[in-house]
Amino acid sequence: VVVHIKLNIPPNVDPPDRIDNMIVELRSDEVLGFSNGVYERNSPDQLIVNVDSAKHLSVQKGNIYQWDIPLHINHNVAPYERSVYGKLFHKVVVTLTWAGWSAFWKGGRTLCSEQMVFIAVAPRDHHALNYARTLNGHIRDFGPVLFHVRTRQVSVGGYLRVALSLPRAAKGAKLHALHATMIQHTTLHSRQQSTLVEACTPERFAFWKCSEDELNESIQRTEAEDHTSMEGYWIIRIPHDSQIRPSTVAGSLAAIKHSHSLELKLVFYRDGELMAYTTRWPIKIVGCCILRQSVKLPSYSESDPSPVPEWSRDAWDSEKYPNIHTSQTVCACGQDLDKLLAWEREGDAE
Repeated sequence: VVVHIKLNIPPNVDPPDRIDNMIVELRSDEVLGFSNGVYERNSPDQLIVNVDSAKHLSVQKGNIYQWDIPLHINHNVAPYERSVYGKLFHKVVVTLTWAGWSAFWKGGRTLCSEQMVFIAVAPRDHHALNYARTLNGHIRDFGPVLFHVRTRQVSVGGYLRVALSLPRAAKGAKLHALHATMIQHTTLHSRQQSTLVEACTPERFAFWKCSEDELNESIQRTEAEDHTSMEGYWIIRIPHDSQIRPSTVAGSLAAIKHSHSLELKLVFYRDGELMAYTTRWPIKIVGCCILRQSVKLPSYSESDPSPVPEWSRDAWDSEKYPNIHTSQTVCACGQDLDKLLAWEREGDAE
């Protein structure tokens, strides 16, 4: 992470003669709440960098001074987190101390500025956003059942292409509904008591349902002499970041760890009664800010040697999202499906 610092001294302000020192800090604030009543507040990550180039630097009014300071953050640092079980926020704090006692008469001896940062775990390459899984099963009176799920954005706020195939269903077989549910498993790990580990009650997010009428419209039926073949295909959105959190990667020092399972349930009629076939399997969900466009290197050209994103990564729509933590401006949650599918086509063409 590179912290860009700008010190702007207006022409009508008489500053102290020079800077004594400047410090850049990465601070973290973590809160954990256990069901047994234990409450923890921790600061798991702290990084301090002294800006040597600012030490004893003379300054003058009307000038602008700038620094780019790299912060080397370990790959296993606990990422940004917010959930019903706790939170972990990070911020960068820059503290400038003026030299000499004259600073007390010129507005104070220190200046301080802070900026929230959102640390996310990025995959090694953009292929980690690709996902494909085929599941086979058998339903009495329906015969074989096949689900195929694939995507190029297996992230919070991403999408899934779901295909259903019933190649040898009984004549007159009738479907009632198809459900998709994301199950989130959370484990809390105390930083103050090494033996305190709590597996929380799994959270179920039923994020998609295809009703009987919708199934009748979308299912393609092929009638044979002794059976009916049925096939269907849908594109569905994965829950957004106000519902689920990304899966925790192996080796992370996070105290709040998440894992996920995807559940598909097919409800059908058999002998006039409603029956259900359910299949469930683990799935790794990456963070919503890990977009395909953000993890691949940008293209360079003579006309545009330094491309920039459409929006600043610090920007959010304050009218739509009054809290920066709920902003979806630059993540998958805020992208419409057409844009995500356009990026998929770009990936298929590579």
